[in-house]
Amino acid sequence: MQLISIRRALLACAVTFGVVACGHAAPAASVAPAAPSAPSAYTLLDAKGCTMPKARPPKAVDETYEQYRFQRRFLDIDGSGQCVMMDFWIARLGGSASPGMRTLDHRFLRVVNGKWQAFETELAYFPHVLKAADGKVYLVEAPVKEDTDDAMVLAFQVPRVFSPAGWTEESARMGGTLALDSAEDKRAQVLPALAALLEQHYNPAADPHGAVRARILLLRREANQAPP
Repeated sequence: MQLISIRRALLACAVTFGVVACGHAAPAASVAPAAPSAPSAYTLLDAKGCTMPKARPPKAVDETYEQYRFQRRFLDIDGSGQCVMMDFWIARLGGSASPGMRTLDHRFLRVVNGKWQAFETELAYFPHVLKAADGKVYLVEAPVKEDTDDAMVLAFQVPRVFSPAGWTEESARMGGTLALDSAEDKRAQVLPALAALLEQHYNPAADPHGAVRARILLLRREANQAPP
């Protein structure tokens, strides 16, 4: 009879958070709800597209020995919802085969007065565009060598964070300049948010060279080094 009583007592025990508690144990401490994940505070605008102007965009750069690996994207880089056009390609300076003579060339255009006009900005490669819950727009430039399969033209792999500060010097024949403010103080929040959003939208079939996967790893690494 004593053995049966012991067994019943053991069956009445409960294991809570790895601790055995028997009888009328004190209720477990309430667990605070998890804080919202970083991506919930941001929207990836370049995953949602932008409004294309009615004007037909210029044709792509003709690929030759001197210029090749042409890439084009239409992005909303100022938070207006309107597309600008960004082209990049590798150029061999003077047609030289020397690795040191390769560079990344570009063409930035936006529609002004119904026509595609060249504009300038500090960006050196396609940015990812994030909008924060408060409406603030951030541009994250995080190139990796897999973007062009040429480490010579994309040697730097340190993400930069900007916020658009508006257009300046616009004229009838020029698209002006998109001024950028440094937002490096937001790295600790923006970089992990972008990494998580890219992971959420990741499609291996659309990433044959592994550039997006490499960018996610880069962002995670840099986020760990960013000051809080």
